[in-house]
This record gives sequence, structure tokens and C-alpha cells, in this order.
Amino acid sequence: MLAMRKKKEGSKTRACAACGQPRSFEELVRLVRAPDGTIAVDWRRNLGGRGANVCLSRTCLERAFSKKLLSRAFKDWVDYPPLERLVDDIDQASRRQLGTLARSGSGARLVLAGNDAVLAGLSRKDVSGLLLARDFSSLERFEQIARDEKLDYRVFWDKEKLGVLFGRRPTGVLGISGSQLVNSIFRVVDRLCRLDEGLTS
Repeated sequence: MLAMRKKKEGSKTRACAACGQPRSFEELVRLVRAPDGTIAVDWRRNLGGRGANVCLSRTCLERAFSKKLLSRAFKDWVDYPPLERLVDDIDQASRRQLGTLARSGSGARLVLAGNDAVLAGLSRKDVSGLLLARDFSSLERFEQIARDEKLDYRVFWDKEKLGVLFGRRPTGVLGISGSQLVNSIFRVVDRLCRLDEGLTS
């Protein structure tokens, strides 16, 4: 059982245990060593014990595992799981978190789906960010709207996955209200995109 730790004030960057480059917390995954030597992912950065930060990229994760760099970071023996299992755990945890945010936003009517609903929300100034599907036929139009309105937006997944995530039929555009919800959703989307990019490199 891992204990909670007190949050440290100060820098929001840490060096990657594999490449040594300073990165923001959003670009890293914090891994901790459980008492039995297994590795756990610490998304909230509040589990006690020694931690190791690794870039969310295939290259850094592979290097940390192949060169046993986590043992050095933890200053102790580590039971390395198969890398693919750790990557899958990171991916599944991120998808669960995104699904939870999406459903709570939909329930609170902070997420609008579909062209007409999002355009109506934009005209009322109720939309703070856009999530667009890669295969959305009006992708360029909504990207331009986002730029014109100075809205943050992400292009992510396809219409089918986006719709399923938000408990809807396939949809090409989601309008998100409230900067806090936008930031929370985009943080997870960015993490998944970095992981996907890293896995294809």
C-alpha cells in the first residue's frame, strides 16, 4: 500500500529519468515503486515514496525500461512489468479520466455535441473550447471559427470514438463550456496525443 505524500511547493517541472530533459508535469508520467517492488503510475502525484518521472514517449519509456533506469531513480530493486502493459495502463487510465470528465460535463450541460448545438452555443458565447474529430467534414470550418473566436481547440480521434466517449452517436464537434472543464479535458487529450505520437515514433 502506497501512502499519500505532501505536495511540495515550487517548480512544476522535473527531469525525465530517461533523457534527463526538464519537462512540465503534463509531459511526464510519475512512476512510483510499491513496497513489493512493482511499479505504479501516480497520476495525481501524491503517492509517497521515491518517484521517477518519465516523458510520455515510446523512446523514453523504452530507454527507462531497457537500461533499468528506474532502479537507479528509486535507489532500489524494481520489478519491471512488460512495457506494453504499462503503456496500456497509462492509456486506459487516461481514457477513463476523459470519459468521466466528458460524462460529468454532459450531465451538467457543459458539453454541446453536433454542428447546430455548438454553433448555437458559440453565438451565445457559451463555448470556451472545441474538440474536433479528425474525420469531421467541417473540420477546417470549425478550426477557423476557433481561431477567429480565439478559442482553444484540439483535433482528436474520429467521429465514432468521440461520440462513444461522450455517450452519443458519432459526432464531429463538441463545444465545451467553462475554462476549468476545457483545461481538464484538454490536459487528458494532450496526454493521450503525446502517448499516441510517442508510440508511432
